[in-house]
Amino acid sequence: MIKKYFIILLLVIVHFSLAGQNKTTLNGKVIDKTTKQPLVFVNIGIEGTLTGTASNANGNFALTIADDLLEENLYFSAIGYQNFSIQVSDYIDKDAKVIGLTPHSYGIEDIEVSTQSMVLYRVIKDAANNIRRTFVNQPYSYKSLYRNELFANQKLDKKREALVLVSDSKGYGNRTTSYTDRNYKFLNVSRNFEIESLTDGTTLMDDLLSFDIARSGGNILDTVFLKNYDLRLINESSVESDSMWVIAYKLASPEKSETDIWNPSFYEGVLYISEPGRRLLKAEAHVKAKKVSKHGLSIVPATQNAQLNDVEIHYTTTYRHENSSGRIDKVVLDKSYTKSNTQLQSTSSLQVLTEEFKQPTLLHSRQYHENMLVDPDFWESLKVYQ
Repeated sequence: MIKKYFIILLLVIVHFSLAGQNKTTLNGKVIDKTTKQPLVFVNIGIEGTLTGTASNANGNFALTIADDLLEENLYFSAIGYQNFSIQVSDYIDKDAKVIGLTPHSYGIEDIEVSTQSMVLYRVIKDAANNIRRTFVNQPYSYKSLYRNELFANQKLDKKREALVLVSDSKGYGNRTTSYTDRNYKFLNVSRNFEIESLTDGTTLMDDLLSFDIARSGGNILDTVFLKNYDLRLINESSVESDSMWVIAYKLASPEKSETDIWNPSFYEGVLYISEPGRRLLKAEAHVKAKKVSKHGLSIVPATQNAQLNDVEIHYTTTYRHENSSGRIDKVVLDKSYTKSNTQLQSTSSLQVLTEEFKQPTLLHSRQYHENMLVDPDFWESLKVYQ
């Protein structure tokens, strides 16, 4: 009881102490002066003091200052933009509390490499942070066309095509829960071989879905690892246009935590990010790994028999954006590897055909192995969804 009264007394003392100081709260919003898009993580503060804050995901900010700072300057700074300052009293008198920052007009190829990297890190970080706002953020499901071809010593060995239903119980709101939120099942299938073993039925749909990097973790959009990447702009014309940034990235010493691939030895790729809006439009990557499991790229090989050697991967993922609701459109995965002294190559793809947002079909499990009977009417059924 004494402790309770002490806490209450302490709060009262703090309250009156603060009340005795004249303070003013500055509210406002920071936007890109050209695109009018909100700017995230803009540094905002009083020049010459430690008083400061940063803009949130919507560009908004609130900064409480003592009244003896009203004649000081309020500054705004962000990587890739010109600094801006205004006297606090003048800011208070502004009718519209919106600050537009001007993008730097320099060609990025003309500036120091370290500054280039800071700008590109900012673009990627913005794209990652914008996923919650610019991608589907609700349950939905989609029917997709799955294709897989396996070549042994450059000759077609197996071919499978299927109609697959994929459901996502949350959408793109949380990339760390993608494995539990997304499920799938095969609706119809066509193939040129019979399923005689567990391996024959394996589809590796999980690998395809993992390269929906806006939805899955373990990739360059995990900004906690962004500092580990070397970045390079490969389309200079994007800097001063309203099209896109094309940014190449590379990891000098890739780890599984950064790539979601077991034992990676090489990892580089390209991101295509819209400007304005900084939305992820397309992603590519080239990956190498000495040893991975035949059951999935992120799985530790249980035995030597379950192991694929000298694996090389290239994937391309494209996104569609309509009404601030981005989502996967297509992913293509090319993979080459050695198995029992045989050189194998496979090409897999998943193309979204139709989507359902109002009454999505939500699945509760993943169909890791396809063992359906081949349906002779498969293509007739598929035409309904094309």
